Amino acid sequence: MNNSRSQRVLWMLEELELPYEIVKYERTAAGLAPDSLLKIHPLGKSPVVDDDGVIVAESGAILEYLVDKTGGKLAPAPGTPAHRDYRYWLHYAEGSLMPLLLLRLIFGKVKTAPMPFFVKPIARKIAGTVEGNFVDPNLKRHVAFVGASLQGKTWFCGDQLTAADVQMCFPMEAIAARVPDAPAVIGKWVAAMKARPAYQRALAQQTQLFENRGVGAVEAAKQAFATINQTVQQQAELWAYIDVFVALGFVALSAVPLALLMRATKSAGKVGAV
Repeated sequence: MNNSRSQRVLWMLEELELPYEIVKYERTAAGLAPDSLLKIHPLGKSPVVDDDGVIVAESGAILEYLVDKTGGKLAPAPGTPAHRDYRYWLHYAEGSLMPLLLLRLIFGKVKTAPMPFFVKPIARKIAGTVEGNFVDPNLKRHVAFVGASLQGKTWFCGDQLTAADVQMCFPMEAIAARVPDAPAVIGKWVAAMKARPAYQRALAQQTQLFENRGVGAVEAAKQAFATINQTVQQQAELWAYIDVFVALGFVALSAVPLALLMRATKSAGKVGAV
């Protein structure tokens, strides 16, 4: 589906050299999944894999399914310390790291989103407080943790690429692009990822299909939020009208006591004249 994070699955398929067919689904004008995708999965999730009638959604679940299907390829031997690391990073990517990156993106947009004038200072204060007290400190801690975990390693589980690395690609590229003081080892990891022939083939497939001209995961994230931004922009004019009506309402409310005061003053004047 357009504006989705399907690149990881394509990369995994290319690394495993499995045959596949890409089916493109276009989001609706509201940015939702089309009916054709809802018929395949009730949540309209993308990416989703249809393997001879076996439907698998969620990137992590798809990667594990492909590992099992190929007899354990791109996974360390079960019961080893490397396999424990593999399982951890496979779930850490979306369970712990990605939510922080999304929160940072969302609260950043709250600060600049069009909204009624009387709400702006409150919304920006809340967004700034959440960023400063929760998102930024936690993200800093996680980025440092990821950097320390990669010291002395080529990939997350050692010298061999695993499905855990594939799952980590999206947050890793986002960190490399959006966190200026990220450890150098993270940028080195991203460079190694982009240098892999299978990754380049997957990117070429996605580029050709969606006509994105060489975008990476970070650009895909921007596009994923483009639909939301478009909807927000369409509502900006409505918010402007709301601002006007609210302002007129304040004027009207202010005029009522003023009129009553003037009336009371006139009445007092008449009484004094008598």
